[in-house]
Amino acid sequence: MTKLKITVAMDAVKTGETQAELRPLSQRERLIAGLKVMGMCWGIAILTVFVPVLHFVLVPGFLIGGIVGFFIRFRLTELMESTQAKCPECGQTFEIKNFSFNWPLRKNCPKCEMVLLFDRASEQ
Repeated sequence: MTKLKITVAMDAVKTGETQAELRPLSQRERLIAGLKVMGMCWGIAILTVFVPVLHFVLVPGFLIGGIVGFFIRFRLTELMESTQAKCPECGQTFEIKNFSFNWPLRKNCPKCEMVLLFDRASEQ
């Protein structure tokens, strides 16, 4: 378990802490995730060949989007397997699970829509 610090991005005075299960992603897992995104985009690009007129924009867009999506997914290094977070603004408890990301993580509270900033707690 890794200790996380929750900060409301608009109001740094209100903070809270929670525990989260983080798992580092291996290079193989990151490669597979990137290839899945690229494969989906390129599959859509093949399907859009048959769309009259728009295929001049859609096919190159999805081909380039697949490459960009691959690199974005490949750069994600950790997976948050599960955590219960409590919004410091409204007190709503919500769950985050199976979510890969880079630090710091930004999530919206499902109740009050306040932007929460999750970051590693400093070891003091």
